[in-house]
Amino acid sequence: MAVILPGSGPTDRDGNSALGVAASTYRLLAEGLADQGVATLRIDKRGVAASAAAGPAEADLRFDAYAADARAWAAEAASRAGKPCAWLIGHSEGALVALKAVQGGDDKICGLILLSGAGRPAGAVLREQLASLPEPTKTQAFAALTELEAGRTVADAPPALAALLRPSVQPYLISWLPLDPAALIAAYDGPVFIGQGTTDLQVSVTDAPGPGRRRPQGDPETLGRRQPRPENRPRRPRRQHGHLRRPRPAARAGRGGGRGGVHPGEWEALSSVAVVSGSPGRLSTPVI
Repeated sequence: MAVILPGSGPTDRDGNSALGVAASTYRLLAEGLADQGVATLRIDKRGVAASAAAGPAEADLRFDAYAADARAWAAEAASRAGKPCAWLIGHSEGALVALKAVQGGDDKICGLILLSGAGRPAGAVLREQLASLPEPTKTQAFAALTELEAGRTVADAPPALAALLRPSVQPYLISWLPLDPAALIAAYDGPVFIGQGTTDLQVSVTDAPGPGRRRPQGDPETLGRRQPRPENRPRRPRRQHGHLRRPRPAARAGRGGGRGGVHPGEWEALSSVAVVSGSPGRLSTPVI
């Protein structure tokens, strides 16, 4: 049993986005895993798609909320499947959500599968992505990131970067920028699989959060695999590549969700909408 955690922005449970992405990556992944007898639960995170009503005002959103949701969904999925725990499959920002979710330990999470996640703090990655900006915008952007990393909001962010640094999103950035994936993965004693794309447009193979990870005593070493296709802007998998064969239609077991705080074990209180693919064990009954 696994929970698929989506990437950043308005990415929905199928892996599509209102920003122009229509690859249905997560749905294809879920259907492929269902073909192999692995049930998955994929979610619309707070404020996105069918979970739009569950999202707080943008100024009130914090990264920890996504991590709390991931823990709650893992516990609920494991319970519904009759399993002791569930895996977290995190893509892009979802990989960092998965790492944050296991900080301090959680026996309802079996282990982590991290796909195209960054291995460095977001500030370092953002500075690389913004390095080609013209002056003075680049200097202003870097100064704004430094302030946010220090926990201070910025009143005079460059207008050209309003989409990234608008005032309402700055509290979320403050909660996100200090997180160090390498430190989080080093502190985690459970099993981890890392998959990274060689032609990714946002993070490179060197960004994979695994090379410096301490191997836990008695556990298998961290596995890593490079894929020749980008992960953050994926295409439909080609049959001959063998990364993900075209699956049969998956069984869907309904939806669950609601407003308010997250409380593991109370499906109606979970804050986002989910779809289940595959039907092993108790997941053959509808999720309502």
